[in-house]
Amino acid sequence: MAWVPNQMYVKRRNMRMVLDLIAQIGLVARTQLSDMTELSPASVTRIVGDLISLGLVREEGTFDRAQRGRKARILRTNAEGLYALGICAEEKRLLFSLTDFHNNFLFRYEAPLDPGVPVTPASLAALSGKLLRKVKPSLVEDWSRVRATGVSIPGYVDNAQGVVIRSDQLGWVDEDLRGPFERALGMPVFVEKDAKACLVGEQARLGIRQDDTAYLLIGTGVGLAIMMGGKLIRGHRNMAGEIEHLNLMPGLLPEDVLQAHLAERGILKSAQIASPSVQTLDDLMIAYRQNAGFARILVEDVLQYLRLVLSMIDSFYDPQRVILGGTIPRKLHEALGPLYHDPRLLVGEDYEASCMLGASIGAVDRALELLLSEQDPSRD
Repeated sequence: MAWVPNQMYVKRRNMRMVLDLIAQIGLVARTQLSDMTELSPASVTRIVGDLISLGLVREEGTFDRAQRGRKARILRTNAEGLYALGICAEEKRLLFSLTDFHNNFLFRYEAPLDPGVPVTPASLAALSGKLLRKVKPSLVEDWSRVRATGVSIPGYVDNAQGVVIRSDQLGWVDEDLRGPFERALGMPVFVEKDAKACLVGEQARLGIRQDDTAYLLIGTGVGLAIMMGGKLIRGHRNMAGEIEHLNLMPGLLPEDVLQAHLAERGILKSAQIASPSVQTLDDLMIAYRQNAGFARILVEDVLQYLRLVLSMIDSFYDPQRVILGGTIPRKLHEALGPLYHDPRLLVGEDYEASCMLGASIGAVDRALELLLSEQDPSRD
């Protein structure tokens, strides 16, 4: 039997559509919303009233009109209407943030992880709870409006179930992440793959329109996220873009996969075979500037594999822009110069901010879904 949208679904969809338009435009009148949505003025007025009651939208003055008559009230989203936590877990650190409804960071903190202690979902959740208690209460007037948390994880993530299927960086297989975090923080938790969070966060941070964009993350791991028509491509298991285990060169060993050539650990492992003194990417770049043969060969290897991946992305998706994110584009920037002849290629300026912001935006979407579903449809 075909599914038929009910009254509650239609109301929730219309409320979200109006809210998204207000957020995108910034300042807008009810009459403009009616024209753009083709909803009746009465329906728009009712929806806006509900959004104001929820604290998500507020009125700010009036438009200055030349004609006579009642002045139109200006609407905009309320920065204090909803808050979210954005958390990014990595092999050696945990990034923690609090953002408002306008995607402003109110609090950011980087906590190193003890290399001698195994990282588990429970330990990361407990640490996040401690970091939450570090936030000054005065930063948020009404803490009941901190309604959700987004957690970004490197690896294969089932975001519908909140489960990390596999994370090589964290050494996890089939780990429930949502449960421990919800118990530690007392709010709904949205779990996302790091590259996808970075893409969403980078676009929001830079004010880039959500169109056809690819985000290639190369740092502690390798990941790809694609947005087409304003929507993330996930695949039926949320595994679209899991490219770190690709073997792109014929005749290579099974373990000679993409992350061995583009991830920080793989690059440094190869460098240390030639020069044990190379401990960081900065050390590698010093050797590169000194024309050390091994450093030149390694950088050319990175360039070769990046060209291959970028060619694949271009062939399969033909994006309007490609963003390179993570530590590798920043640390090896001067050596990767030949790539930047393509005007569509951008280098992400702040991977950490993008990761946390993207995670919090996913949490906001989850919070809005729950909040709008609580509305009583009988008023319609």
